[in-house]
Amino acid sequence: MTLPWWLLTTSCTPPSSSLAGTLAFLFLSPCPQRALLAAVDILFLAACLVLLALRLGSSSPSRAPEREPLLQRVPKPPSPSPPRFRYTLALAASSVFAAGSVVLLVLILLLLPLTTPWRVVEPAFLISHALAHAVAAWTVVSSRRAAPSSPPAKHLRVFWLATALCAALSSASAATRLADASLILPDDVISFAALLLSLPLSYVAVAGFTTGHDASEGGDGETNHHIGDEAHDATPYAAASLLSRVTFSWINPLISKGYAAKSLAAADVPSLAGDHRAEASYALFMSNWPSSSTTSRHPVAVALWRSFWPQFVLTGMLGVANIAAMYVGPSLVDRFVTYIQHGGTPWEGLKLVLILLVGKAAQTLASHHYNFQGQLLGMRIRGALQTSLYRKSLRLSTGARRAHGTGAIVNYMQVDAGTVASAMHGLHGLWQVPLQVMVSLLLLYTYLGVSVLMTLAVIVAATAITAFANKLSLDYQLRFIGARDGRVRALTEMLNHMRVIKLQALQAWEETFGGKVRELRQEEMGWLVKFTLFMCANNVVFSSCPLAMNVLVFATYLASGGHLDAGKVFTATSFFSMLEGPMRSFPQTMVSSMQAFVSLGRLDAFLSDTEVDTTAVDRVESGGDGDVAVKVHGGVFAWDVPDSEAKGNDEQNGRGEEPRKETVLDGIDVEVSKGELVAVVGMVGSGKSSLLSCIMGEMYKLSGKVSIYGSTAFVAQTAWIRNGTIQENILFGNTMHPERYSEVIRACCLEKDIEMMDFGDQTEIGERGINLSGGQKQRIQLARAVYQDCDIYLLDDIFSAVDAHTGSAIFTECLKGILKNKTVILVTHQVDFLQNVDKIFVMKDGLVIQSGSYPELLASCSEFSVLVAAHNSSMEMAEEQGFLVQNTETSLDTKSRNENGEKTSIAQNTDANSSKLIQEEEKETGRGFSMASNYWLSYETSGVGIFNTSLFLGVYVSIVSASVVFGMISNIVVTFSGLHSAQAFFTKILPSNFIKKEFVGMSLSYGLSLNSLVYYTILISCTVENDMVAVERVHQYSNLPSEAAWEVADCLPSPDWPSRGDIDVKDLKVRYRQNTPLILKGITVSIKGGEKIGIVGRTGSGKSTLVQALFRIVEPADGHIIIDDFNICTLGLHDLRSRFGVIPQEPVLFEGTVRSNIDPTGQYSEAEIWQALERCQLKDIVASKPEKLDALVADMGENWSVGQKQLLCFGRVILKRSRILFMDEATASVDSQTDAVIQRIIREEFTECTVISIAHRIPTVMDSDRVLVLDAGRPWTYHP
Repeated sequence: MTLPWWLLTTSCTPPSSSLAGTLAFLFLSPCPQRALLAAVDILFLAACLVLLALRLGSSSPSRAPEREPLLQRVPKPPSPSPPRFRYTLALAASSVFAAGSVVLLVLILLLLPLTTPWRVVEPAFLISHALAHAVAAWTVVSSRRAAPSSPPAKHLRVFWLATALCAALSSASAATRLADASLILPDDVISFAALLLSLPLSYVAVAGFTTGHDASEGGDGETNHHIGDEAHDATPYAAASLLSRVTFSWINPLISKGYAAKSLAAADVPSLAGDHRAEASYALFMSNWPSSSTTSRHPVAVALWRSFWPQFVLTGMLGVANIAAMYVGPSLVDRFVTYIQHGGTPWEGLKLVLILLVGKAAQTLASHHYNFQGQLLGMRIRGALQTSLYRKSLRLSTGARRAHGTGAIVNYMQVDAGTVASAMHGLHGLWQVPLQVMVSLLLLYTYLGVSVLMTLAVIVAATAITAFANKLSLDYQLRFIGARDGRVRALTEMLNHMRVIKLQALQAWEETFGGKVRELRQEEMGWLVKFTLFMCANNVVFSSCPLAMNVLVFATYLASGGHLDAGKVFTATSFFSMLEGPMRSFPQTMVSSMQAFVSLGRLDAFLSDTEVDTTAVDRVESGGDGDVAVKVHGGVFAWDVPDSEAKGNDEQNGRGEEPRKETVLDGIDVEVSKGELVAVVGMVGSGKSSLLSCIMGEMYKLSGKVSIYGSTAFVAQTAWIRNGTIQENILFGNTMHPERYSEVIRACCLEKDIEMMDFGDQTEIGERGINLSGGQKQRIQLARAVYQDCDIYLLDDIFSAVDAHTGSAIFTECLKGILKNKTVILVTHQVDFLQNVDKIFVMKDGLVIQSGSYPELLASCSEFSVLVAAHNSSMEMAEEQGFLVQNTETSLDTKSRNENGEKTSIAQNTDANSSKLIQEEEKETGRGFSMASNYWLSYETSGVGIFNTSLFLGVYVSIVSASVVFGMISNIVVTFSGLHSAQAFFTKILPSNFIKKEFVGMSLSYGLSLNSLVYYTILISCTVENDMVAVERVHQYSNLPSEAAWEVADCLPSPDWPSRGDIDVKDLKVRYRQNTPLILKGITVSIKGGEKIGIVGRTGSGKSTLVQALFRIVEPADGHIIIDDFNICTLGLHDLRSRFGVIPQEPVLFEGTVRSNIDPTGQYSEAEIWQALERCQLKDIVASKPEKLDALVADMGENWSVGQKQLLCFGRVILKRSRILFMDEATASVDSQTDAVIQRIIREEFTECTVISIAHRIPTVMDSDRVLVLDAGRPWTYHP
C-alpha cells in the first residue's frame, strides 16, 4: 500500500495541492501536528499569566447570590485527606512530560545536525512543551495545598484534554505509518509515548483528584455540593480502580450474582455513586444556571453545558478514538490479501495479525466506553432536569401553572427531559458521521484516486433531500408535541375524575370523554404518521448512500482505466461497509437532535416562567413586632392569569406571555395577634380562600405589605392525600414521637377510624385517598398539619366534610386544645363555632368589610347578621319539624354494640397482603419447563374438578424428568460440539487451504464488523427484554377484573324507568375488595317514590358507600337493591346510571368553559343553561365575566372556589332532570344562606322526584320525609 504524501512528508510547508490534500496536511502531517500542540502549550501559558495577573490585581470576590447552589452540603467533621492516587498520577504525568521534553531538547541540541530541516523548529516546540507541563505540575501542587478536595482548575483541565487530543491525532498518523512500515523515527515512537502519558491526564481532567467529590464539576471549578455522599461513595463503581473501570470488571460481582440467582431483585443492584445521583446533578445544574443579570435565550442548554461539558468532551474523545481504531482493520485488508497471494515471512504475517488484534481491542474498549459514558451522561442530565422540573412545578405562580397545564407539565418531566437526556449521547453523531465519511474518502483516495470524488454527488443529493425533509418534519414535530400535550392533559383529567365520570352516565359522560381522548389521539397519530414517513424516507436515503457510493466509485474507477484487484475491492468495500451503520442511524440522530431542540425550547419556557414571589411576604421565624403573628397592611392582591385563557390553551401553553393581573382582594388591612383564634366568614366567592392565599404569598401583590412572624401550616379545603399508610401521611417524613402522635390522633378524632381499620394506622391509603371518606381525608390532612408543630395555622373550611359532632370535637380538642397556644386563622361556614373565637373577619366582594368579636359584629355588621340569621332560621325550622339534633349526636357518639351490650369487634384479617392496595408488580422468570411445572401445579391446585393424586404426581414427575433430560442433552451437545470444533481447529491450524486466497478479502471485510455485530446483538436483546416489562404490565393491566356489562341485551328497562322512584334495599352488605372487612353491614331500607330521604352519620359511617352501591361503583357482596321492580344488579351499567342524577361529594370541574362543564354534550339551548345557572345562584357571577358562558374553567377548576364548583355541579342536575336524585354533601362548602336557597330550589324543582340527600348539617335534611342515621356501616335509626 502506498501512503499519501501528507502522511510521509516531514516538510512544514504544503506543496500546491487540492483542498482535501491541504486539510489532510494540516491535521495529519507531523510538522503541523507539532505546531498545533505548541499552540496549545502557548495558549495555556498565556491563560496562566492572565489568571496570575488578575489574582495579583484584585482580591477574590465573594460568590454572587445567584451562583449559590440551592442544595448546600451539610458541614461534616474534619475527615482524613482524600486519596492521593489521582493527584499523584496527574503530578507524575506532568512531571514526566516536562522532564522528557527537557531531555529531548538537550539531545537535539547536542546530536541533531545543523542541516536537519527541523533544527530550529524542534527546540522551540520542546521549550514550550516543557514550560507548559512544568507550570501544569506546579498548578497541581498549588491546588493540592490550597484545597485538597478541590478539582483541577478549568484552564488546566482544558489543557490536559487538548494535549490528549493532539497526542491521539499524532498517534493515529504514526499507527498508519507503522502499518505501512514507514515509521518516522524517533518522532512516531515519541508520539506513542505522549499518548500513553496524556491518557491519565485526560482521565484526571474529567474525574478530578478525588473519588465521588468532583468528577462532575462544571464551569466554575467549584466543589460540588452533594447529598448523601458518605453513603454512596463506597459503591462498586466509585471504589473501582482505573484498571477495573477500563475493563468493566467492577460489574462482575453483580453479573455473577444475577447468573447464580437467574434474576436480580432491586436490593441486589448497588446504589449510584454520589456524583451520579440526581441530587448531585441537580445541585450542579442549578449552580451553573445563568444569572438573572445575563439574558440567555437558552438557559437550559447553557446550564447543561457548564455542568456536564467535561463528560461530554470525554465522550467525544472516546468517539474519536473509536473512529481512529475502526479504520485500522480496513487499512490492513490490502496488506493481508497481498500477503496471502504473494507470501511473506512469518514475522510479517504475525505483525499484521498483532496490529489487527490491537486495533480491534482498542476499538472495542473505545466503543464500549463511548456508549457507557454517553449513557451515564444521559442519566445524570435526566436526573438534573427531572429534579429541576419537579421543584419548579412547586414554585410556579398560579397563572404560569394554568398556562402550562397539568398535561404539559407531566410531559416535561416524562418526555422532554428524557428526550434531551438521550439526545446528548447521540449528538456526537452529527459530527462523527461527516468525520467518518471524510476520513473514509481520504483513505480511499490513496487507493482509487480522483474517482472517489464522485461520492460527493451522492452526499450533496442526500444533504438536499434531508434538508427539505427536516424542515417539514420539524413543523410536524412541533404539532405532534402540541397534540400530545392535549391528549395527556385530557387523559390525566379523565383518570383523576373517573368516579365522577361514571356517576354522570345520565349525560353519557363516559362516551363523551372517551371520544374526546380518541379524537385527540387521532390528531396526535396523524402528525406522528407524517413525521414517521419523513423519517422513513431519510432512512431509505441514507441507508442507500453507501451502496450508491460504492457503485459510483467503482464505475468511475473502471471508466478511467483503473484496474481492480481483490485488495482494492474489499478495502473499499470495508470502508463503505463501516459507513452503513452510522449513515443508517444518521436520520434518527437528526430526528433526536430536532426533538431535543424542541424539548429544550419547551424546558426553557417552563423553567424560566414566573414563580411565586417569595418577597411578597416578610417572613420572620421568631421575635417580630411584639405580639403580632400575621399583619397585612394596605394589601391589594391579584391572580396572574395568562391572556390566552380566554381563548383556551394552545400547543404553546401560554409560554412567553405577560400574565394579566385579575384583582381579587382590595384594601386588605388585617392583624392577628399571637395565640389568637380568628374566623373568616362570608358568602360563596367573597374571597375567603384568597385571603389565606395572599397570607401564604401565593397571590400577586400589587401593593401593601404582608408580614408573618413564625412558621406556617396550611390545610386546604380539598384534601390532598398521598398513596401510603395513614401513619406515613401524618408524619410526612418527620420523626416519630409516639406521645405527640397519639395526642394528634386523638385531637383530630381519628382514634375510632383507626380502630375500625384492618391494620390500624398501617392501613394503606389508595391513590388520592380513594378508600377513605371525605371526612377521613380531611382529618388526616389536618393531623398532618398539626403534627408539624408550626406557629401559625391557616385552615380553609375544614369542617365542611365532617359531621356536626365530629366538627365540635375537632373544634374543642384540636383548635381550642392542642392548638390553643398557636395562631389559627379559620375559614368557615359553620356559624355555631363563631361565638368561641377571638376575632371574626367578615368578607364581601374581596374586601374585609368589618372585623371584631361575635357580639360586636352581630350588633354592627348587617352582612354578618344575615349569615347568622340564616343559620338560626334553619335550626329553628329543624326543631319545629321535630328533628332532634341531640339524638343524632348521641347515636353517633355511641359505639356499635351487640345485644349483650358489648362492643362489636371488627374481624381482623391476618393476611397482610390481602389488604394491601398496591401490590408488588409481578415478574416473569424461569424457563419453559419451569413454567410448565408451575402451570400444572396451579391448574391442579385451583380446585377445578376432582383432585387425582396419582395423575398429579405422575405428570409433575414427568415434567421434572423431561427438564432434567433436556438440560443434560443441551449441555452435552454444547460441550461436544465445542470440543469437536476446537479439536478440528487445533489439529489443522492454518492449513494451506484453510482460507482460499480469493476469499481472504471478503472474509476480512465481513469479519471486521463481527465485534460490533455481537455488541449490538446483545444490546438489542437486553433492550427487548427490558421493554418486555411494558408488555407484561399492559398484559397484566388488561387482565384486571372489569366492571359489569355496559348493556345487557336481555334485560333492558323501559325508556321511562324508573317511573315511580321506589327503592328497596334488602340486607345490603358491601366491601371494597375481597378479603377486606364489610363497609355496609346489612342495611335494609324501603323508600317510596317521591320521598325525600336524608342520610346522616359520622364521617366514615358508610354514607357515600351506600350511594356508590346504588350506582354499582362497588358491587354488593350480599343483599339486593330493587328499584321499581328491577334488581339493579341484573341491568347494564349504562341503563342503570343513565337514569339517575347525582351531585358527588367532591365537586369536579373539567378544563374548558362554563358551557362545556354544565352541558358537556351540547344538548341544551343557551336560554336553558342561563335558567339553570340562575337557579343554582351562579347567574350573576357568570354574567359578570366578559366571556359569559365561554368563561374559562382552568385545570381542576382551580380558578373557581369550592363553593362555586359545588353550585355548578348542582346546575348540571337542574339542567338534566331525572326521577331519582342523589346529593352527596352537595352544599357542604356553601354558607347557610346559600344552602337555604338551594334547599328551597330542590323543594320547588324536584317535587315528584325521589331525593336522597347525604349531609352533615341538620338544616340540610330538615325538609326530608325521613332520615336514615348510619353508624359504622349499620342503620342506627330510620324515622320521620
